[in-house]
Amino acid sequence: MKKLAITVSMATLIICSIFLVNNSSDKVSGNKITEEVVLKTENLLENGKIKHSVTKDNEDSKEIEVRVNMNNGNLNKQDMANYKKENSKNMASLAKTKSIIPSTVTFTSPISIDEFETLVNKNQIQVESFNLIALDNNNMHQFIQGVPNEESIIPKDKLEEVLNGADLEGVYAFKGNIPSKFIEAFNSNKSVYLTDVSKTILTEKSNKLKKEDEHLDVHVDDVFWFVNEIE
Repeated sequence: MKKLAITVSMATLIICSIFLVNNSSDKVSGNKITEEVVLKTENLLENGKIKHSVTKDNEDSKEIEVRVNMNNGNLNKQDMANYKKENSKNMASLAKTKSIIPSTVTFTSPISIDEFETLVNKNQIQVESFNLIALDNNNMHQFIQGVPNEESIIPKDKLEEVLNGADLEGVYAFKGNIPSKFIEAFNSNKSVYLTDVSKTILTEKSNKLKKEDEHLDVHVDDVFWFVNEIE
């Protein structure tokens, strides 16, 4: 896949939000700076390049965040191959006990909206959010995140407003719930780079750390950056 231009712009579609990530462990609460509390970290690869973390903003916070952390700078093709292999094992195991599996899907390269909707409908997937990429008149890439509405998976009228003349390259990732009876065949589709099923496993592990009045928020992001830069 051709690497993207360094300069990008971001847009939102429907009611989605774009989040800017602050890598600092220090959080600001009012006028007070508080330190993030790490409840647990665990390697998902033996070499430690991919791990999951369980944190909260401070000791008093009721919000617990679980995230898969990838060492982007040092991750290589073999690391990702190992992660995908482990993910396939987890997928097969979950498919035996779960009827629906929450997943984060990254495509090998952006696919058209028609192809995306055909895949979704064929596999009876409930899409929660989708990610698109477009190229505007200034040769800048736009990353667009959106959610379905009641009428369609990707609302075309809203998309045209957001694109504002930019050339849509396609859908590069999405999050959704995939029926277990279809998930392994879906993951084998040539358009699919990774169907990451980590959310269920991390939720079950992290629930053991959660108090009754605390809320768990599990984040498993797509790996489009890796496909674009490394593959």
